[in-house]
Amino acid sequence: MKSSYLEIEKVSINQREALKILKKVLPHEEIECILMARRVKLAYDKQENELAKDLHTQLIKSHPERGTTVYNLIGAGYFDEMIIPFIDIYKSQYEERYVEEYRKFYFSTIKFFPLAIFVGNGTSERQIIEGITDRLKLDAPFIRLHAIGGTNIKKIDDSMNILKIEDKYSVKDNRFTTPAGLQGQILEIRIGSHKK
Repeated sequence: MKSSYLEIEKVSINQREALKILKKVLPHEEIECILMARRVKLAYDKQENELAKDLHTQLIKSHPERGTTVYNLIGAGYFDEMIIPFIDIYKSQYEERYVEEYRKFYFSTIKFFPLAIFVGNGTSERQIIEGITDRLKLDAPFIRLHAIGGTNIKKIDDSMNILKIEDKYSVKDNRFTTPAGLQGQILEIRIGSHKK
């Protein structure tokens, strides 16, 4: 019990530190969006599903252009593992201009995240196919497709079959059940491993 408490404490300390860093580089409205998205994730993690749904709705209403994307990036771990660490990279590369340059990176990443596609109920098969095709043109090591729910998983499967991805690339298909009992999937297309 004590070790799990320490892990929770460590996570919250890390998140507080990340927030301090983000406050130095992003506008207040964006920090508000990030905080709201973290609250949604925390509610889902605690399996407080009704609260999480209400908070998610508030997030989308308050931040219609970026709320869902920020939540998805936080939920999948990309935000803390990839987006925040780039602050230091920009600081060392651009010195006094790093805030301006990081903001360009941040907003372009939120608009188009090159490593993942989040498939939701409003995502069409055509959008998945276009998203995969666009990302395959980039020099990235992988593309991950994230989906919750049988319908969304089927859209990924159908898109993969149309594109014949498994004929060209190595694919890792991780299917799981969420704590709420829903089917989930993280499918990874490994771009660096072309098939002959």
